[in-house]
Amino acid sequence: FIYYFQLKQQNERVMDELWKQDAGFLWQTIYSMGFKHKLRDILSSAAQITGPETLTDCVSKLHAAFEEAAQFLPTSEDKYIDGDAPGLADIALAALASPAVLPREYCGGRGA
Repeated sequence: FIYYFQLKQQNERVMDELWKQDAGFLWQTIYSMGFKHKLRDILSSAAQITGPETLTDCVSKLHAAFEEAAQFLPTSEDKYIDGDAPGLADIALAALASPAVLPREYCGGRGA
């Protein structure tokens, strides 16, 4: 789901930040000389991003995943998934769901 937005051409700055951060001179040069477009094509193909229908399919799968995850969520009386304090399951769910639930706040909104 998040790749659909991150790999769009208008979000090229996001890819630039991700792929050039802490990179050496050689990688930055190769990347800047046009490899970034090939890299985006490779990643789009791997993520099976073909067009607007991809987003519809992703949203449907995302809804199904959240419905399945809801089975494991605590009842309204409980705050955390497994116990009285945040645990690994709570942190994992927050990390995985945040791009979909709070896209403008996720990574400073860079992928939204």
